Amino acid sequence: DGLREDFMFRNNRSVPSQLNSNVFNSVSLGRLSAFAIRNDGALFGWGANSFNELGIGDTFARSNPVQIGTSSWTQISAGSTVLSHQLAIRNDGILFAWGSNNNGQLGLGDTIDRSLPTQVGSDNWVQINTAGYASFAIKDDQTLWSWGSGYLGNGDTISRSLPTQVGTSSWTSLSSGKGSSLQRAAIRIDGGLFMWGSN
Repeated sequence: DGLREDFMFRNNRSVPSQLNSNVFNSVSLGRLSAFAIRNDGALFGWGANSFNELGIGDTFARSNPVQIGTSSWTQISAGSTVLSHQLAIRNDGILFAWGSNNNGQLGLGDTIDRSLPTQVGSDNWVQINTAGYASFAIKDDQTLWSWGSGYLGNGDTISRSLPTQVGTSSWTSLSSGKGSSLQRAAIRIDGGLFMWGSN
């Protein structure tokens, strides 16, 4: 829509420009929004917000970083589709999700959008990855889990609205294509690289 396109092309920069005087230790870019974790663990978001991307309880775009809740965070993974969703790991290892949920990609057992970070189960997680309308994550026991729609790694293309374990192996890292891309990849604990999805 016009608001999203206007926000996307407003005040373009051709050289790196410092955001502000805060010190950040991680950043994740969505399609038209961005997120960063400050060195004290505070999570900030800015950009488009028509589909609850920012997780701040409304759908108004923000041109400056706004803090998301008051928790301390260790990881953030931003969705890169129009109907994007976000995943974040709190400093106690608990997983939270918000944004669009039309395919169950928030992992909450339904398809209802969330405008605020919502806890996903009670397990501890160490790595997250948003992938189109799907989500992937590794628990602290090195098991790999997926939910949402598309190629989830379970031998079919059935949508799942709750985290479902992918195989029985132990994994160390994962990645996926951005936007509507359907490629997935993960590295097993023995260093073996595995890929699945669109080819």
